[in-house]
Amino acid sequence: VYRVQNGKALVFSQYVLAMMHYRTEKGDYRYNESAVRPWLNDSLYNTAFTDEERSFIRLTHNEADTYGSATDDYLFLLTRGEAETYFNADWYTYAVTSPTAYALASSDGGSVSDSYQTARGDYSCSYFLRSSSDGYGHYTYDFDLKDYIHWLCFIRHDGKVDAMNAQSCCYGVRPAMWVDLCAAGHSPVPDEAVTVNCYHDGVTEGSHCAVCGEIFVQQKMIPAT
Repeated sequence: VYRVQNGKALVFSQYVLAMMHYRTEKGDYRYNESAVRPWLNDSLYNTAFTDEERSFIRLTHNEADTYGSATDDYLFLLTRGEAETYFNADWYTYAVTSPTAYALASSDGGSVSDSYQTARGDYSCSYFLRSSSDGYGHYTYDFDLKDYIHWLCFIRHDGKVDAMNAQSCCYGVRPAMWVDLCAAGHSPVPDEAVTVNCYHDGVTEGSHCAVCGEIFVQQKMIPAT
């Protein structure tokens, strides 16, 4: 868990869950057009989670990172900025990770390093971010598309951020998601009443959820008399 707000928790997979090509056809890095996105929100979402587990996963609106269109997804990749924010406390521990057995078996040219290891001692692998390399000078001119193709950012085996042509790279997929902490029910707690007197206002008793803050019984002010 990397962030908790408004009754939701942002969680990342501890491991790379699959190795795949970012695109299956020519085109820019745009995340909304990638092959990774439908794999996350169809194949993985519908097979890896039960109906009950899916009820906890919130649909998340993500603005496009530089290019492409905004997306509404249950599972998604982090942007470069998000990775730098959430991993910054201990970059090597959080950013460097290893593939699952399934990821190794499904690898279609993905790279696993025997030179770099995770904090747990496993061999590490590179994995995608959903950011373009815009601003970092990485792009290619595609003569078929007659346009410049911006490269895709990814985190390398050693934890450093790099960029690669999205049409040719095959790296790991490490999903993130927002989980509803109150999907199974709220945790109500009382808000104590304050007795009114001739000097100070009072308030009636109320209650709210200790997790998400939703108010069940609104406290009301009682003016001083």
